[in-house]
Amino acid sequence: MSLIKRENPNLKLIIGNGAGSFAHQSANKYNTINGFSCDEEKLGFCLVHQDALDLNSGV
Repeated sequence: MSLIKRENPNLKLIIGNGAGSFAHQSANKYNTINGFSCDEEKLGFCLVHQDALDLNSGV
């Protein structure tokens, strides 16, 4: 993004971000849609959150 901004200083963007399919692999693996009832499922919530953080760090 910084490269695009440097090369196009007058460019105006609106960037929307949702995890979309990026976090779905972890969410599906740990079945987070149904909450959690054990430590492995709690780990799943943490991994989905980390997936979203990783995605956001690239935006």
